[in-house]
Amino acid sequence: MLLLRANLGGVYRDGAVFPNLREAVVPITEGQTKQLLRQSVDQLVTLPVEFNASQRAMAYMGQIGLPAQERKGAFDVLRACAFTYLAAALTSILQLLWLLGQRQE
Repeated sequence: MLLLRANLGGVYRDGAVFPNLREAVVPITEGQTKQLLRQSVDQLVTLPVEFNASQRAMAYMGQIGLPAQERKGAFDVLRACAFTYLAAALTSILQLLWLLGQRQE
């Protein structure tokens, strides 16, 4: 399996220069693959927890009598926070799928 180096700008700290993407990959181990799989599963499990926490926070703000305009702003922020978890989960899954696809080649 392969993993991209952190810098695709062409020159790395170790002095290596890669003219194309194929030369900018390094092998990754089976253990690292399993770690990426666990990370993806953990992030998927976290999604409903985060969305539920946002819903509970909104319900609480309604119970304590927070003005509607402030609740709207709070909802926007809580929704943006929840979507960061969604973006992280999608990124993790796509990276795992890409790495598994590289392994097939």
